[in-house]
Amino acid sequence: MLCFPRLSSLRIGQCPNLTSMPLFPTLNEVLFLNTTSSMPLQQTMKMTSPVSSTSSSITRPLSKLNRLYIYSIDDMESVPEVGLQNLSSLQQLLIYECPRLKSLPLPDQGMHSLQQLFISNCRGLKSLSESESQGMIPYLPSLQFLRIDHCSEELSGRARGWGKEREEEWPNIKHIPNIMGHKVKELRKRLDEIVSESEKFQFEVRCEEKASLTMIREATTSSEPEIFFGREEEKKKAMSFLLNPNDEIESVSVISIVGMGGLGKTTFSQSVFNDEQVNHHFGLKLWVSVSGGFDVKKILKDVSDELESLKKKLPEKIENRKYLLVLDDVWDNKDGRDGEKWDSLRQSLPREEARGNKMIITTRSDAIAKLTSRLSLALKGLSEKESWSLFSNKAFGPGQESNYMDEKIKKEIVERCQGVPLVIKAIARRLRVLVLSDFGMKEVATLIEKIKHLKYLDLSNNEMEALSNSITSLVNLQVLKLNSCSNLEELPRDISKLISLRHLDVGCTLDEDLCENLEYMPRGIGKLTSLQTLSYFVVAKKKSPKSEMIGGLDELRMLNELRGRLEIRVKGYEGGSCISEFEVAKLIDKECLQSLTVRWDRELDSDSDIDLYDKMLQSLQPNSSLQELIVKGYGGMRFPSWVSDLSNLVRIRLESCRRLKHIPPLDAIPSLEELSIGGLDDLEYIDSEGVGGKGVPMFFPSLKRLYIYYCDRLKGWSRDEMNDDSDESTIEEGLIMLSFPRLSSLTIRSCPNLTSMPLFPTLDEDLHLSRTSSMPLQQTMKMTSPVSSSSSFTRPLSKLKGLFMWFIDDMESLPEVGLQNLSSLQRLGIYACPGLKSMPLPDQVMHSLQQLEVGRCRELKSLSESESQGMIPYLPSLQRLIIHDCSEEVSGRARGWGKESEEWPNIKHIRDILIDWKYIQKEGSYVKDMVAGLGLINSKR
Repeated sequence: MLCFPRLSSLRIGQCPNLTSMPLFPTLNEVLFLNTTSSMPLQQTMKMTSPVSSTSSSITRPLSKLNRLYIYSIDDMESVPEVGLQNLSSLQQLLIYECPRLKSLPLPDQGMHSLQQLFISNCRGLKSLSESESQGMIPYLPSLQFLRIDHCSEELSGRARGWGKEREEEWPNIKHIPNIMGHKVKELRKRLDEIVSESEKFQFEVRCEEKASLTMIREATTSSEPEIFFGREEEKKKAMSFLLNPNDEIESVSVISIVGMGGLGKTTFSQSVFNDEQVNHHFGLKLWVSVSGGFDVKKILKDVSDELESLKKKLPEKIENRKYLLVLDDVWDNKDGRDGEKWDSLRQSLPREEARGNKMIITTRSDAIAKLTSRLSLALKGLSEKESWSLFSNKAFGPGQESNYMDEKIKKEIVERCQGVPLVIKAIARRLRVLVLSDFGMKEVATLIEKIKHLKYLDLSNNEMEALSNSITSLVNLQVLKLNSCSNLEELPRDISKLISLRHLDVGCTLDEDLCENLEYMPRGIGKLTSLQTLSYFVVAKKKSPKSEMIGGLDELRMLNELRGRLEIRVKGYEGGSCISEFEVAKLIDKECLQSLTVRWDRELDSDSDIDLYDKMLQSLQPNSSLQELIVKGYGGMRFPSWVSDLSNLVRIRLESCRRLKHIPPLDAIPSLEELSIGGLDDLEYIDSEGVGGKGVPMFFPSLKRLYIYYCDRLKGWSRDEMNDDSDESTIEEGLIMLSFPRLSSLTIRSCPNLTSMPLFPTLDEDLHLSRTSSMPLQQTMKMTSPVSSSSSFTRPLSKLKGLFMWFIDDMESLPEVGLQNLSSLQRLGIYACPGLKSMPLPDQVMHSLQQLEVGRCRELKSLSESESQGMIPYLPSLQRLIIHDCSEEVSGRARGWGKESEEWPNIKHIRDILIDWKYIQKEGSYVKDMVAGLGLINSKR
């Protein structure tokens, strides 16, 4: 057999009919196959006789091959298993766009050197293993990078589900540091974030950038400016064809430009089309973007439209003049009628008396080129020099030197691009959008500051303590992400030089990605008047060694484009002098700000500064367009009255404001959906002014979620309801008229004195009560009059899904009529209610209950309405029942449950039954000798 005896590297590209050639078993560097036949590879892999290598030793074919790249191979259905087993030295394997590939049986023993595996756009490929017993992919011990995308659902779909719980594949892949298929959902989320950020950041994307980011090609015109690199010889041939005075025999002569997608056929044709010599030679030039097959009617219409447009622009007559027509991006059709359609199109083109009309057709198809033209130019990849020139121009700007770039990096970039202009542009653009997150960097590389055209820089989740001031030379930078840099203490002192900066993200508490150690904001940050995002602002004492570098809150004065979230953290202040800085911040002018968090560090809390706190918060009045307000650590006694005027507020959270006693009325805010009040040690009444819903069209018209926690002194909602002359009946009578009209979820925790509040009959999610009084629940359950909800009548709590009561000391029973209303209840948990004696669960109404836990209720005697039902009624949907540490009448009786007990007909359908942490029934199977188990009802939906 004829073979190359010492061949180390082989590249074959754009040779679709090359089906036979000498074999190449000795390759020890790279094999690159692109748009050609797989037969030479198949024949080489199937060689069974020993092949003599240069060292006169016997070697298996391709056993020393280092890298194998296979692109756009149409005739490859499988790769020989015996051939794959020989690839013991292979480190990189890439297979892209091989539509017929069905089988790729990677051996679990032979490929011990493979480090990178990339499989993409092989939609017929179903598995990467030799047998189903190996799972979808075998164990490849050296693999460091694995990417699978756009393959069959059997392959890509299964890979998307990879995780620790997948016993088949996880042992084979858990050692791989980077698995792109394994985290498709996270990647998609990240890509979605980048897309949404690019929209939010209003990046200006140039035309050629848009074209490379879409799968559907947009129409290209000849007038689009594009810098041209290389192709000098090809251009000489094209110009010679177009301008040849002796080549005017035919009415229309055609030249085709052929090449794979991304090689720059359109750009090349634009360069020829716009050449000055071509302008003088042809009286008419027409450009039609086809992007499809020979649709004769459409092409002729486009030609006609172009012709009419030119006639209007040119004052002189243009009849009987030579024309140049470009048909850009012509595809071949599968119907076999390309020849017929081409003849029809050619016969229909303008046939002027003048000879020498020319046509340029750009196509990926060799068949189209042969059909249409006498001369065909096949574009190849750019040379290394040309590739670097294009990359440098796109990454660093025209005429910008890039000598600081390491030669090894240059070489790696050029090799990866394979001379394809589209790939070169894409990689170059990545240097404008530079993501260096999660690298654990302790300092930022000096290379970054050299990339003058950088617009987006993500340094999030790194370990640097300071950001070098030299980074302020990036005058085109629009986005700087520093969130989750937990060690970061300082921002660049000359940050004001970043004149294009629109988004400075240093995280925030809400997203749990805050730069918590940031000490201060640099003076001059207020000069960045284009800032739209400033997630976090630190107010620090100015009397320090760094006082000249510290910017105060007044830096916010001119930043009126701020939008999204702003968190202000007060780490220090200078007595009364800080008030003027707070006032000058002019938050009221920030019309686009949606969320405002103001928090004071605990270390600042002082009884002597109560009035100062009042003035500080009063001076931070936001614009009425604000949607979210969070205040933490506030040391004043009164909350500013301006909060009642924030008519667009959706969420309010007041937390750890230990002296706060007076909150302005909130019930009239029309859009308020969520209210959270926690850690207000001195608060006795939420509506301290006693308005109590009076004088408003509807009490809390939009409130859906209410959280009240750790308010030890809180007694009730309004002082008027709790005056000294009121008894319980008076309170209940007044409260029946006051209720939340749309509340869905309510949580009250560690508010032991809260015995009165507006009722909550419309709850349709969860009710959590812990270490508080049961009176508000009892009062709501006892409501007998119809409650209006969305113009319909409903029984109180009839839509509630989850009810959880923990450590309720004053609850002896739950009203029977109230329990009968709980027809939608799915989860019920009662724990450590020492006074609870009666909980008569109805046997007819609770048809939705799925989980029931009762624990540490030592006085509880039964869970049924009557003794005739046994200890527990029949609950048809119940799947999990847990009873523990209750009275002997409950726990003791339940421990004796079995198939012979009187309760068994009521409970035998329950999948899991745990009594005092031992199973009676597990996963639907009766357990004769009870085994230990553990389970708590999930209180979350």
